[in-house]
Amino acid sequence: MPEQLSDAVDVTREYQPWIATTLLLEDLVLAIATGGDEAIESFMARPETRFVHPLVQEGWRERHFPRWQDPSRSVEHYRDTAQFIIEIFQALYASDARYLLGTDGPIVASVPGINVHQEMTYLTKLGASPRDVIRMATLNPGMFLAEHGVIDKPQGQVTVGSQADLVLLRGNPLDALEHYQAIDFVFSDGRVYDRVALDALLDAAAAANASAGEN
Repeated sequence: MPEQLSDAVDVTREYQPWIATTLLLEDLVLAIATGGDEAIESFMARPETRFVHPLVQEGWRERHFPRWQDPSRSVEHYRDTAQFIIEIFQALYASDARYLLGTDGPIVASVPGINVHQEMTYLTKLGASPRDVIRMATLNPGMFLAEHGVIDKPQGQVTVGSQADLVLLRGNPLDALEHYQAIDFVFSDGRVYDRVALDALLDAAAAANASAGEN
């Protein structure tokens, strides 16, 4: 382990800060930096981009993606940066760092909600257990908010007296985290949404963006 990284682990152990992950974004930066226009078109063709307003997509194309293809930076620069960020995560995760799941949405190439699920799956590919990743997305944010006095009731856990929205999944995410994306019901703010209602909400959001693009 590089000396600077070892020092970061030691400091993290001592002070126990909360750390938010944004690793999936770095992976996308690398893909676009090394894959050129083909990588951009591949990303923009993803189903989740239909939930992003056309003006936001235009901003990605005109301002942000070209910056990731800066010719003054070599492919090795982007690869080394992405790999180092992965090494930081793996070293801190191995030292039981307190992680929160985050994607910095809404920022470049981030679709809030959907990107969280993608980030969860990506973290397991880097060695995190499904149980730990689920904690990063549920229990840990609740602990963070309580620790900073933002909430007065427990959140992110299913216990008596806790305040939390719930999802009903088709499979056990502890067996395969991809089950977390197979949502049959959502219980939110006292209401129940089945799969038909959830799809209707998604279709309405996509239709609103499509309509905006035609104006």
